[in-house]
Amino acid sequence: MGVLGVADDGTVIPAEVPRVVGNRASSDATAIRFQATAQGVANRNFPLNHPKNYFAYPLALYHEDDTDAVLADYVVDAADSARKGAAFLGLVEEWPDRVELSPLGAEVLRFALNRYDSVDDALRAFEDWKGSPKRFCELAPQWGELTQRVMWSYPATQLLVEELQTMHRDRFPNPSLADFVEWLHRHHSTFTVELSLKGTETVRSHVLKESGGLRTEGLKDGNVFYSPTVFQLKAMLFHSGILTERGAEPHRLDPTTDRWALREPLEKFR
Repeated sequence: MGVLGVADDGTVIPAEVPRVVGNRASSDATAIRFQATAQGVANRNFPLNHPKNYFAYPLALYHEDDTDAVLADYVVDAADSARKGAAFLGLVEEWPDRVELSPLGAEVLRFALNRYDSVDDALRAFEDWKGSPKRFCELAPQWGELTQRVMWSYPATQLLVEELQTMHRDRFPNPSLADFVEWLHRHHSTFTVELSLKGTETVRSHVLKESGGLRTEGLKDGNVFYSPTVFQLKAMLFHSGILTERGAEPHRLDPTTDRWALREPLEKFR
């Protein structure tokens, strides 16, 4: 299904062309809403793969000096990407003419100022973390706990964790990416397709049948996967202490060995 847009002069244009998204087991209205939600999640992603880049943004915004310059000095020379990710996590609010701290961003700032003498001291800690390969929740445990709580604001996190917990309960504790996508597709086909696979017709036709079913052989090719999910999002979930392994870029990805598993699964879960 697609979406048509109507211009002021009455011209109708395709705003979103139809594409295969999975088996349709629900009503048309429900399917439309669900596809829109899934595409919204997929289209708003993390441009950078470390949470410190986003949590530093409210601090840099609060700093009396230029925000972009402060970020470049202390944290990362990619201010636009840091801002987009911070906005996605709800840490800042973007307006046409300005960027402001959100209530959550203000709490992150208070969190920092409760632990450091000034915003500069807090940013110096971020500077010390540059280039560290260590998991963020181990490198800075308090920041890691905060990151984990905020990551639950990402619409896909709860679904991914719940399904991994179910797999663990069903004696499948360490699935590969290919296995996990196949599992997810059985239960949340539209969401899985939009979140996991590239949106090109070439990829969709390679991995999906016309009926919306999966061609499982296609899942063995790392290049079919959506980088912001299998690389950036997975890295964020790794650094926040949710997953056991970080992500990888699609061209370096072997979906049959890339593992998706909970760092702290519940052994007894109802």
